Amino acid sequence: EMALQAQTAPVPGAGNRAITTAMAGSASPPLIDLPGLLLIGAAGRNAGKTTLATQLIARFRERFPVVGAKAATVHGHRVACPRGEEGCGVCEALEGPYRLTRELGELAGKDTTRLLEAGADPVWWLVVREGHLGEAAQDLAGRLGPESMTICESNSLRQVIRPGLFVILQRADGDKVK
Repeated sequence: EMALQAQTAPVPGAGNRAITTAMAGSASPPLIDLPGLLLIGAAGRNAGKTTLATQLIARFRERFPVVGAKAATVHGHRVACPRGEEGCGVCEALEGPYRLTRELGELAGKDTTRLLEAGADPVWWLVVREGHLGEAAQDLAGRLGPESMTICESNSLRQVIRPGLFVILQRADGDKVK
């Protein structure tokens, strides 16, 4: 097993963000350092990511500006929903490498609407094709305030971002592990 060293360099005009590059000939792209980011992932579906995120936002919104985000990765060129259901059409409707939109709370019950209702402002929704995580994460990082606390639901962003804290949830019954 080869040991890796990391080199961190500040990004001009990016507040407290920096790029960390893995050394020793790694082919991986540089990681984006976001120390104010709490990234919530899960080992399976319905593990409570949004519930945890909304509870944390509600708790901290009075003391800190809290930004919310959710990222969904579209794998391959699927016609059917990756969740195995009829689906909502989001994956099929994605044109280009990614779409980053600000949640306005127009559709009740959506995870991003729930983040907004809990007190996060703004809330960003990123839908990204596999292979474009780096550029999409750079776009998202550019919209986050340098002093804000950001709570984001995503497993895949951990491949390109080094958050302040990454939490992985698992359902109590351990069902449907990814």
